[in-house]
Amino acid sequence: MLEESEQVATATDGQIASTSSQQPNTTPPPIFTSKLPTPPNINLKGDLRENWKQWRQIWDAYALVTGLNQQSNEFQVATFITCIGQEALKAHNGLPFKTDEEKKDITKILELWGEYCNGKTNIIYERYKFNNRQQKTDERIDAYATVLRDLASSCNYGILNEEMIRDRIVCGITNSAVRKKLLQISDLTYDKCMDVCRAAEATETQMSAMKTTESTYLPNDDINVVGANSRKKPSGNESARTGGGNPPLNVDIVAVITTGEEIIAQPLANHVQNAVK
Repeated sequence: MLEESEQVATATDGQIASTSSQQPNTTPPPIFTSKLPTPPNINLKGDLRENWKQWRQIWDAYALVTGLNQQSNEFQVATFITCIGQEALKAHNGLPFKTDEEKKDITKILELWGEYCNGKTNIIYERYKFNNRQQKTDERIDAYATVLRDLASSCNYGILNEEMIRDRIVCGITNSAVRKKLLQISDLTYDKCMDVCRAAEATETQMSAMKTTESTYLPNDDINVVGANSRKKPSGNESARTGGGNPPLNVDIVAVITTGEEIIAQPLANHVQNAVK
């Protein structure tokens, strides 16, 4: 009897363990707690499309870092409503939800907000902005390409997107010499275009640095060249010996560092006599 009881107890324990292992884990994932600030209120003034694009980027990063994207839809929607602010909440309540279930679906909410902020895109105007964007003075080529890529994202170029950005770079850069070089490359791709522009940009920076370094070796005001205009006017006796008022032609022309002392050009014969002595 004792052995049968132990067998029954063992079987019962095994059934309980098996049953508990089959039950789904309904415990929600823990929320990451930190001093990370919540996303700011949605700005409904100015460029609504750009405002929403930046806000959505912040929201997605926040949801990933905090583990919010692993929480229930109800929890995510509550967090969303808490973050957007009072003005945006009015717009939120007016979104075209078809059912009450859609109001509790964060994916649907983000979709409707995107439609609300972006509106109907005017492709012609978006392409106009793209095709008229020139490189600004002192704007690096990588920064220029980033702006063009952002503008092209709303132009609906499809598979031609990369080629259109390449063409805009060729036409929009400020350096005409680089543009000429790009036009001479028959199989020019976006990557090749960027490589040429980066190389030219780096070379220009290096040349500018070398020019600045060379300028430090140029003569300055402390170096004087003593020539015909700086010769001392000869005295009367010297004029008589040379037969006139003009200084002798055979004089030494020297370059000296200014020391405050007077430099006198003497006839070549005097230098010879002094050397003999």
